[in-house]
Amino acid sequence: MPTIRSGAGIDTGSTSYGVLSTVRKVDMRDKIFLLEPSAAPLTLLLSKMGKQVAKNPEFSWLEDEAMPISDTVDGTFTTVTITDILVDNGSYFATNVTVKVPRSGEVLKVTAVATDTLTVTRGYGGTAAAAINDADDLIIMGGNAAENADAENPRAVKKARAYNYSEIVRTPFGVSGTLDASDTYGGNALAYLQKARGIDHAKSIELKVLWGERKESDNTSSISRATGGLWQVISSNSSDYSSTMTAALIETASATDFRYGSNSKMLFGCRAVVGAVSALAHSSLQVAPLDKTFGINIVKWITSNGVYNIVAHDLFVSGTYDEVAIVADLEQLVYRHLPGRDTKLRTNIQTPGKDGRIDEYLTEFGLERRLEKYHAKWVNCVA
Repeated sequence: MPTIRSGAGIDTGSTSYGVLSTVRKVDMRDKIFLLEPSAAPLTLLLSKMGKQVAKNPEFSWLEDEAMPISDTVDGTFTTVTITDILVDNGSYFATNVTVKVPRSGEVLKVTAVATDTLTVTRGYGGTAAAAINDADDLIIMGGNAAENADAENPRAVKKARAYNYSEIVRTPFGVSGTLDASDTYGGNALAYLQKARGIDHAKSIELKVLWGERKESDNTSSISRATGGLWQVISSNSSDYSSTMTAALIETASATDFRYGSNSKMLFGCRAVVGAVSALAHSSLQVAPLDKTFGINIVKWITSNGVYNIVAHDLFVSGTYDEVAIVADLEQLVYRHLPGRDTKLRTNIQTPGKDGRIDEYLTEFGLERRLEKYHAKWVNCVA
């Protein structure tokens, strides 16, 4: 006599009779970002430059910088015989280092350093000692050793640990069994949703790369993490265009934007800002012919300090972000994903017995954003 079973999972042979839908994972990383390249240009470019696996949801890297070559005077020293000079960052200096005051041309030789106070020999060179003003720039020219002297104490910039989190991004979609079987305008409904929700998923990742803020929840029973985006980390280089943007102002800003890193960087902004920048470039400076990389329209503005690769970005919207731009050094940005957790299309994840189908895109990724001084932001962009 046959045994009749009923319940959720009649083919498992288990006492619970629980059956799980067959979940098929399809690698969709490149496909969804190429469906509409202009939707997520920064992430697309990063993925094409090469992505890296993150072994843990918190991933880190070490950052190093060159020894500083400049600092600023803190105080006014009008008497030329004064030999104790206060500076902003005494750790930048060492004994037997020569320092130049560009405004007056005077060279100082450091004989001792006590916190932020330098003891110096004045007029160490052909230029006579002169008054030193508050906020005067100082150029640190390096060691000036005596013959047959012992080696100085070794000094180096301490490497700093930087970190970010990976974030789980899920975009589910589905159809009823009836809709899936129906002959609809525009083709199969599920195929349409796969494309449309794929573009939405790509936009979600791009928004987090741009505007995300790093966070790990305090709820230990259900931990969630958010990856920090590029805008959050940029603090050193910011150009304010509260007055009308001009080619001259942008040329001035380029000196800051290209002070560190590559001499060719991306510039992302809303269509209005990018249109204004492109118009200024066409009328004032050399513009390279229109380029198209991975389906992204790029205009190159060649300044005296470096090349802006200008891309109109449709996710620079809503009140504040439609008046800003980001200058990104792509060599210092890395797309990181957990093993096997780069963008996948998970099919048939509906509960057993459901007369329909649910799929979802799932990505667990984070942004490695190195050396924030290599990037810049523009604010209050007024065309």
